[in-house]
Amino acid sequence: MKTPLVSIIIPTLNRAHLIGETLESVLAQTYHHWECIVVDDGSTDGTDKVLAHYMAKDPRFQYHHRPKDRLAGGNAARNYGLEVSKGEYIQWFDSDDLMLEKYLEKRMTLFHTQQGGDVVFCAFTYFNENGFQKRISNKSFSGNIIEDFINEKVFFGPQAYLLRKEILENFKFDEALKRAQDADFFFRLFTQSNDLKIYHTSEVLYWIRKHYNAISTSEDPYGLKLNSRYIVHKRFLRYFHNAQHQKGIFKYKTECLHDLKRLLNNKNYKRVAYNIINFEFLNFRQKAYFLFCVFTEFSVGRGANQFKEPL
Repeated sequence: MKTPLVSIIIPTLNRAHLIGETLESVLAQTYHHWECIVVDDGSTDGTDKVLAHYMAKDPRFQYHHRPKDRLAGGNAARNYGLEVSKGEYIQWFDSDDLMLEKYLEKRMTLFHTQQGGDVVFCAFTYFNENGFQKRISNKSFSGNIIEDFINEKVFFGPQAYLLRKEILENFKFDEALKRAQDADFFFRLFTQSNDLKIYHTSEVLYWIRKHYNAISTSEDPYGLKLNSRYIVHKRFLRYFHNAQHQKGIFKYKTECLHDLKRLLNNKNYKRVAYNIINFEFLNFRQKAYFLFCVFTEFSVGRGANQFKEPL
């Protein structure tokens, strides 16, 4: 029987100092029938030299640049990698994380033993310069991936999910988003394709490198990252509102309000006011209250402290 090809797609930007470790972990895979497609989002740090070394070392590595007519960002790089891939299975990965040796083999075995599978995902853990953290994510799966996501038992990072390419025919990462794009992609995939067969292994098969992840005002002066998170949470809220799912409604209405408060703290006053006016899950009185908070934060610097849903 022919061994299926797995396409590993890795977007990267200025990770020349880290991506070599990632590519070594790809080379160490016990499942050998893969292609590794690295898509550069515009690196200026010598990433091209690192990739030239690995392509000379193993022809299964490919190096592409994000087309200039595509929006900058990892989303476009991931989408382009999917477009040029030839594998029957798709595995997105990040250019600073590490695969364990049986990362592909364990899940491809599940595809083989569980006939008709569409998705196999795994557990993972975290590390930084100080070593490994005790926290393990994706340890269990109830069989209902959206309920597990709401309850924060399952996370939608692309590294965890090995996907049959056929199910991705109409799905792409939203290239306009600057934050929460992974959650957005997998939430859309799992809610619009209700008949997907999803399998899980509780074994930790990769390590995520933890970085300082807060969004600062200097990093996001126009609030694009913060606003992207708000957009994604609002999409979730609409889904749960239509499904009359009370826990989902409460969770993501709260998340949306937290996002708006973060935007307000980031001094994105116009963006917050616009979002409040167009937030269909607030009544007139609530909108008036939140707009007053925006005005007082703008004028005297105190409105953000009162930015919580009024009784």
